[in-house]
Amino acid sequence: MTPGARERVFQEKRRLRAAELFELGVANVVIAEALGVSDSAVDLWKARWEAGGAEALRSLGRPGYPCLLDGEQVGRLVAELERGALAHGYDNDRWTAPRVNVLIESLFGVCFADPSGAWRLLRRIGWTFHRPGRRATQRDEQAIRQWRELTWPDILARTRNPGAWVVFEDEAAVMLCPPVRGTWAPRGVVPVLRYSAARGRKTSMAAFVCYRRGRLPRLFYALIEDGSFTEDEFGPLLEQLHAGLRARRVILVWDRLSAHVRSRKTKAFLAANAGWLAVEPLPGYAPELNPVEQLWAWVKNGPLAQYCAPTLSALTDTADRTLASIRRRPELFTAFLHHAGLDWA
Repeated sequence: MTPGARERVFQEKRRLRAAELFELGVANVVIAEALGVSDSAVDLWKARWEAGGAEALRSLGRPGYPCLLDGEQVGRLVAELERGALAHGYDNDRWTAPRVNVLIESLFGVCFADPSGAWRLLRRIGWTFHRPGRRATQRDEQAIRQWRELTWPDILARTRNPGAWVVFEDEAAVMLCPPVRGTWAPRGVVPVLRYSAARGRKTSMAAFVCYRRGRLPRLFYALIEDGSFTEDEFGPLLEQLHAGLRARRVILVWDRLSAHVRSRKTKAFLAANAGWLAVEPLPGYAPELNPVEQLWAWVKNGPLAQYCAPTLSALTDTADRTLASIRRRPELFTAFLHHAGLDWA
C-alpha cells in the first residue's frame, strides 16, 4: 500500500467512526474533540451522513486522473526498478525520472507526457530520492559477515576478564580545503567559500575509542600538523593509551593499513607487548564496522564542515577543540558502536 493509500484508509476509518457516533446521538463538538478534527469537518461529515448514510463517508479513491498503470503493472514496474538501471542497459546504476519514463514505455507501451509524472508515480509507490552509499568491489561480504557473527562475539567474551578494554583505532585527515555541506541561502544565490588552496597541507588525526564492561566509553586522540601517522608513531601512542586506561588487557581493533599489519616495527612492538595487547584486524574494505568512522563523520559534517581555516595551525586548533568537546560526551561513542551493528552485550 502506498503512503497516499494508507492515509486515505486512515481518514476513511475516522469518518466511519464519526458515523457510528452520529448513530448514538453524540454531539458534534464531542466527536470533533475525540477524533482530533475541526468542528466544521464534523458538520460536513454529518450533512453527508444524513443525506447518504455511512456509505457517503467512504473514500472515493485517489483524487485526480486515474493512474497510468494498474496494480499489476505497478508491481511489475517495481520489480524491474529493483533490478537496477545497469540491468536495463545504462552505463551507471542511477534511476532518474526520464529513465523511469523510458522503462514504463518499454514495458507497457505508454509513458508520461512530462517525466515529472514518473517522479510523482515513484513517490506514490514509496520510492524517494537518495544519495547512494559506496562499497568497494574488493569487499569480501562473507568475511565481513563472519567477523560480525564470530569474531565480535569472541572479542566480547574476552572482555569479561577484569580490566579488559576493546579499543577501535582509525586515522583521518582534514584539509585546508573544507568538506562542503549544504546551507540555507537566498533563492538563486549560490554561497561561495574562500579557502587557502595550499595543496597537500593537512592535519592528520588518530583516534582510539575505548569500551569496557561497566565503564563509560573513552576517547584518546592525537594530531600531527602537516604530516601523517607512520609506523614510528603507533608504538608510543599505544603505550600512552595503555597508561591512560590503566588496562590489564587491551584488544586493539583496527584496519589492514600496511603500517598496521605489514610494518616490521609494528609487528615487533606487538610481539614485545603481547602480555597486555592483542590485535584483531578488521576485514578489508569494511569501514562501517569501525565506530571511529562515525566519529570522523561527526567531526567533518559538523564543526569542520565548510570551515575555511586561515592557517594550518588554526585548522589543527579547531580539530583539537572539536575532539576535546566530543570526548566529554561518552554517550556518542555508544551510539557509534550501535551504528556499526556491534551491540555491547
